[in-house]
Amino acid sequence: MITRFAALEKRANDAVIRHLANATAFIDGVAVDGIFHNQYAEFSNVIGGSNPTFQCRSADVSAVIKGTALTINNTHYQVASAPQPDGAGMTLLQLEEV
Repeated sequence: MITRFAALEKRANDAVIRHLANATAFIDGVAVDGIFHNQYAEFSNVIGGSNPTFQCRSADVSAVIKGTALTINNTHYQVASAPQPDGAGMTLLQLEEV
């Protein structure tokens, strides 16, 4: 049985994705809407590069593990580290381009 808080949390997460999603990831042929960031990061003013991430509903990526392949905007990525659930129904995936 779903609790009242869990139902409210789900509605809030659904609203976040509905209003803020800027990309669709295709994971094993399944479309997952989420928030994609590919910002430039610089380390010690010497090494720079992108740091792509994808945040989405945890329920949509429950089977995703490190190394899972996905495509966003016709670019192929893989999950670079273990998925990072926030404990409130959303999960952040750190990505690397392949």
